[in-house]
Amino acid sequence: MNASESPPRRRRSRRTKSMVVAVVLAVTGSLVYATTSQGHPSGTEGTVPLGTVVPQPVKVSTDEGVAFDLEADDAIYASQGSASAKAAAEFLAGLLRKPTGYALPVRSLSAGDDPEGIVLSLGGKNAVTKKEGYQLDIDSGSVRIRADDRGGLFNGVATLRQLLPVKVERQQKMAGPWRVQGGRISDAPRYGYRGAMLDVGRHFMPVKNVKKYIDTIARYKVNNLHLHLTDDQGWRIAVKSWPKLTEIGGKTGVGGMLGGYFTQADYKDIVQYAAARGITVIPEIDGPNHAHAALASYAELNCDGKALEPYTGFAQSPDGNLCVDKDITYKFLDDVIGELADLTPGPYIAIGGDETQNRSKAEMDTYFGKVNKIVKKHGKKPYSWMESAGSMPKKGSLSGRFLAVVATRGCVDQAASSLCRRSAGVSQP
Repeated sequence: MNASESPPRRRRSRRTKSMVVAVVLAVTGSLVYATTSQGHPSGTEGTVPLGTVVPQPVKVSTDEGVAFDLEADDAIYASQGSASAKAAAEFLAGLLRKPTGYALPVRSLSAGDDPEGIVLSLGGKNAVTKKEGYQLDIDSGSVRIRADDRGGLFNGVATLRQLLPVKVERQQKMAGPWRVQGGRISDAPRYGYRGAMLDVGRHFMPVKNVKKYIDTIARYKVNNLHLHLTDDQGWRIAVKSWPKLTEIGGKTGVGGMLGGYFTQADYKDIVQYAAARGITVIPEIDGPNHAHAALASYAELNCDGKALEPYTGFAQSPDGNLCVDKDITYKFLDDVIGELADLTPGPYIAIGGDETQNRSKAEMDTYFGKVNKIVKKHGKKPYSWMESAGSMPKKGSLSGRFLAVVATRGCVDQAASSLCRRSAGVSQP
């Protein structure tokens, strides 16, 4: 706590009388949570039951009759000197300020401090030591999120976000109370990579729409966004060394609609916005197929030296195939990937490989052998679709992510479904 700040006040008890007729204890593997016969935790009607968090946490225990009410003079505390804790606290404060109307200042938490309010601490008494794990403790005086890394803090924030009333998602001031069920959640993800894909290649989406999608997947602890920037129907990222990619290839979309592209400043804004929510952006430059937009932009990239007409169909273009034997193909990819790598702090650049059944093994080996070297030259690791797996190096790359992407995207669209709870990257029996 800063020297200028007043000591934390004593908060009145929020322990309420129980109105429970019967309490049912449900135990599934390591998951434990308490509910009432009326569907609410005992004595805390109106709060979100801890056991309804998606993805399903590893362990949940409800403190019956206890709730935390966020109040106007509360603050959010973050471990002193920790950029990760401060980033998570600033994100949470930004989420809460509009709907609550509260100031919610972010303050430093010194060793030994035990304030009331919302506390985010790195290390300390955290009992969950697995990567991206967290411990969430809620009593009448405070909400405490403890973790050993940045990802864990953001996962804890995502859980708290779900436990607050749904009106917390509104972008206008709403009436309280802002009550959270008391208890403890100990959680850690089963899978380190939890991804969702957004295809802006076929239908362009402006930055505000991409940010809305990022907000949605952050709520469910998705930590990687595969951003499909290029396809037959459109090229969506400005490349300074090849400007016609957006001048020509960026104008179209499926059915001739929804064209457009991101400037490099737009892309950096998206990347930073995602990072502030615990999400890493993985940009994709598709190839060796699905390249019709590039082939329409530059004649020299075509095998016959003639530019294609733009393509606006929905399915894959039969003509959108890069010439894997032309040197200009790899000069082009070197320039594009180099500029994109400079804009991307995350470790991966996606390089396509989907729907390449018309390619021979020799063509696939040639293409991915050369593009892998380009990606690594620019300090990144290659990431590709499952058809490329036989031509990708065994170490230092990701391939075959299609099923993971589909499963997690289904989670976002069907948040309460059993598919989501099984597949969205949480530890479960």
